[in-house]
Amino acid sequence: MNPWKISFNRPLKWGDLWGLRWILFTIFIRLCRPKISANIFRFLLGCILKKDKVSHMPLYMVFEPSSRCNLSCKMCWRSLYKTNRVESDMSYDNFTKVIDKIGDYLIFVVLWNYGEPLLNPNLDRMIEYCSKKGIITVLSTNGNLLSKERSLGLFSAGLKYLIVCVDAVTDDIYQKYRGAVKLSEIKNNIVQACKLIKENKLKFPVIELQFIVMRENEHQVDDFLLMAYSWGVDRASLKKFSALLGSGPLDEFMPLNNNYLLDCYKKPGSIRKGFCFAPWQSLVINSDGWVLPCCSDYFCTEKMGNILEEDISQIWNNSRCIKFRRQIKHDINSIDICRDCPHDSGQSGSFVLTKQF
Repeated sequence: MNPWKISFNRPLKWGDLWGLRWILFTIFIRLCRPKISANIFRFLLGCILKKDKVSHMPLYMVFEPSSRCNLSCKMCWRSLYKTNRVESDMSYDNFTKVIDKIGDYLIFVVLWNYGEPLLNPNLDRMIEYCSKKGIITVLSTNGNLLSKERSLGLFSAGLKYLIVCVDAVTDDIYQKYRGAVKLSEIKNNIVQACKLIKENKLKFPVIELQFIVMRENEHQVDDFLLMAYSWGVDRASLKKFSALLGSGPLDEFMPLNNNYLLDCYKKPGSIRKGFCFAPWQSLVINSDGWVLPCCSDYFCTEKMGNILEEDISQIWNNSRCIKFRRQIKHDINSIDICRDCPHDSGQSGSFVLTKQF
């Protein structure tokens, strides 16, 4: 199993290897650790046998540094679906408590979910804590708060992969989807970050510019790839728009070009849910400590436990997790969040392409 694909669900081509050589080497070194390699072996065995109670620990964890956000993007699930979640930041102590328990088994840590991670004042410290333990960190941001000082803090902390989401080439389209922020401000932040990496001769982080293809911006796809190259980033990706299947018509977001659509939108009702490895690979921890089986559980209906009340290593194999894995095996469509997920398995098929510069 390809750990790179597990982490970002990106297509990896032979031509990408040289550009990604340092992070691939870092992943390889991480995989060579005895606890990691043994954990992967147990994971593969568990997937073959499809055990409900597993002998391995998660391969990676998704942490939500903050459930707050500084933007109100129209296509974000925060805007499409209202929830009663209290906005909060994950505490540094809660984060390190989980890392101390299972960090030796983790290949990497994903730092995002349904909020802007840079709003958490302890984000740099969290990344640094992982770096000291050799854990690879991946961060996704809207880039609005990526000032020079914040970039330096992230880079000094040891961040390995940085994704910045920019869904337009012009201000009118950018503001249509993401609000009043000017695209030029995001450009300045990203160009500055790339400049800092070159000036300080840093190998990390790899910076990826991401573009969600939608109805009003699909004509800018080619220009986006040229823009990403001119800004100095390492990679650019085109991602397909996604929403819960029970949302009803969302034509204002759906591209006219079928190549930019998820399969479930090409033939509504035809998607067949396959076996999903997510509950065997990882868990999601929201900023308030609630543990979920995957990021598709936006409404937090499948709570596995709370790290404020239970040990994360116990939650991983508690009765709720075991029951959930059993349902995935025998009747995945009986689970509301799986039935409503726009993917047939995990996050498969999310990306149109990823281009290495």
